[in-house]
Amino acid sequence: MMICLQGLSRSLGTIQRVFNRNCFSTMLRHVVLLQFKEGIPPGQVATITEKLNELPSKIAQITKYTAGPDLGLANGNADYAIVADFNNQQDFEVYASHHDHQQVIVDYIKPYLAKRTATQLNID
Repeated sequence: MMICLQGLSRSLGTIQRVFNRNCFSTMLRHVVLLQFKEGIPPGQVATITEKLNELPSKIAQITKYTAGPDLGLANGNADYAIVADFNNQQDFEVYASHHDHQQVIVDYIKPYLAKRTATQLNID
């Protein structure tokens, strides 16, 4: 496992870790939360799920992929979540810019998207 923590930086009174973004060799998890606009057409969420779940067969760099709507167990949750695992940062970057991934975003998600939040983290 190689993380390459370069040090700590003090910014606006808070301490943040400073990483070299090109130095990660551990597995990476990409987590996306989506909030849809009011009035999303019936069936559109199912179509989004179907199209996203086709991506692992089209993008070899994905090692694990889960996508689906919120179960509605708590108020204030996002409407939808996507969790994707990759062997390294380079594989994530291939996925992020891959034509099929971008096509799903443009054709099926963006027209109904109110808000997107994402993060990437190292996993063992």
